[in-house]
Amino acid sequence: VAGGVMAAVGSCPRLGSAADHGAWRCGSSGADGKQRFRPMPSQLAAPSRLPTGAVLVALVLLFGFCGVAGQTSESGSLGAFFDPSMRWRVINDDTVLAGWAVGELRFYADPGCSDELTIVPSSDSDATAETSDRQVQAFEASGSHLDAVPDRAFDKQTWTEWRSGCYLCEPGEAWLAVQFAGPVSVYCMEIWQRGKGDYRTASLGLERWEATTSSWQRVLTGSGLEGSRWDKVQFVKCEELEVPEHGRVEVSNGGFYPSEAKFSCGGAHILSGFSTSSCDASGKWSDFGASARRCWTLMEILIFVSTVIAIEILLFGSYYYCVMVPRDATGPPLTMTSFIPEDLHRQWTTEFIFEAREEAAPQMRCFLACPCCRLADTWRAAGLLPYHFGALVTQFFCIFTPCIGAYFRGLIRDRFVIPGTRTADLLQWICCLPFAAAQEAKQMEDVCHASFHEEEAMRKEAGRKADIERKQKEEDEAEKQGRKAEGDSAGKALQDLTSAIGKPTGRASKERAHVHREHTRKTSVLQGCFEFKA
Repeated sequence: VAGGVMAAVGSCPRLGSAADHGAWRCGSSGADGKQRFRPMPSQLAAPSRLPTGAVLVALVLLFGFCGVAGQTSESGSLGAFFDPSMRWRVINDDTVLAGWAVGELRFYADPGCSDELTIVPSSDSDATAETSDRQVQAFEASGSHLDAVPDRAFDKQTWTEWRSGCYLCEPGEAWLAVQFAGPVSVYCMEIWQRGKGDYRTASLGLERWEATTSSWQRVLTGSGLEGSRWDKVQFVKCEELEVPEHGRVEVSNGGFYPSEAKFSCGGAHILSGFSTSSCDASGKWSDFGASARRCWTLMEILIFVSTVIAIEILLFGSYYYCVMVPRDATGPPLTMTSFIPEDLHRQWTTEFIFEAREEAAPQMRCFLACPCCRLADTWRAAGLLPYHFGALVTQFFCIFTPCIGAYFRGLIRDRFVIPGTRTADLLQWICCLPFAAAQEAKQMEDVCHASFHEEEAMRKEAGRKADIERKQKEEDEAEKQGRKAEGDSAGKALQDLTSAIGKPTGRASKERAHVHREHTRKTSVLQGCFEFKA
């Protein structure tokens, strides 16, 4: 969580102050046999500058990163979280095969490499109290080869060089240091290494002298350096962030790479979008989700949620009443007691891909236009899930759509006894999701339509038989009622006739009663005689 990686790479060096910068190129060797440089018309762009002063005080970096354009980098042991020091050095982290040659080395007090520290004052200049600590007192090195002394790496001339005393320099064996008049902080450095081969190190480290422990401490570490060019190693300042209204942002590491920004909202506000953002090596923040980052009030959230729900109800309701209700008139959803013709079992009504593109084209277009509506319609037609539940499932668990679709595909296969496996269902939904959805939709529409017509024909036949039986029963009942009515009429007539003929008068009644008494008396006398004789 520390410094950054940045490099300004050019084919020519920069010399002098900002007003004296010029472009140089390799030329012929001088009289002393050393490589010379001569001016060329083109110039490098001025280095980018970052705010100094108060910004430097706010640096709270824990580790340091350095590097060169497009190269890898590693953090140092201290990073930018360090105290000022009077001695600073660069040290090779890679093997140098023919002696390390440094043409120019510059230290800066700011991450933008604009406030140079390695300026040697002239003998007649007066050092002010403000810059006294930053004056260079001495140049040091691990060793020098002949007259290639350390001072030559700070003379503003890239064709002069300091060359290490070691010829085959192992990592950490060659170093070049500067001693200042007082403690200073180095946040950027530029280095020009001579040659592109055996005279350079591919990686180096920036270290400070810790007087309390009498040891060098690593601040920056970089790799991928080249020769015969300027390599700029600096802490990268991240860009300014746009803070949402009613929100705030907390940036770690003082806003230097690598840094993380955390967004939050104050009061009764809710943050939308990602709450964190990371700064990369170029100083740019990850902008994924930045456009959706906003602090919403509770009223705005309520209005937004209500609008979304209203649109959802409108869309799903329109699909239901405009598509499903008219189709239900000729093919309603299946139930547990629905009659399914035998020829619709054990096979799909369309092939998976080739026929689905033609015969199931309407279902596929419907799925591509509104997948949630189409899937919920299919599952409802199969009698597996109500339409509104299917619409909610496909929205709330949309990332699991292949798994959910494969599960319901297996249920459809089981109901129609279609061969297949759960694994094949899942692969079809993962690899060919539109074709699987269209095939199932076409299957259900065909089955519902055929089942409806079969059941309608069966109902008509049952109705015809019921009408015949009802008519026969009515005829039998009518015939029975007729016979009963005739019998009742005849009996009544006979009774009336009998009553009219056999109705006795008063005298006849007395005679009949007398005859009855006489008959009863004679019967009693005969019975007594029989008993006596016995």
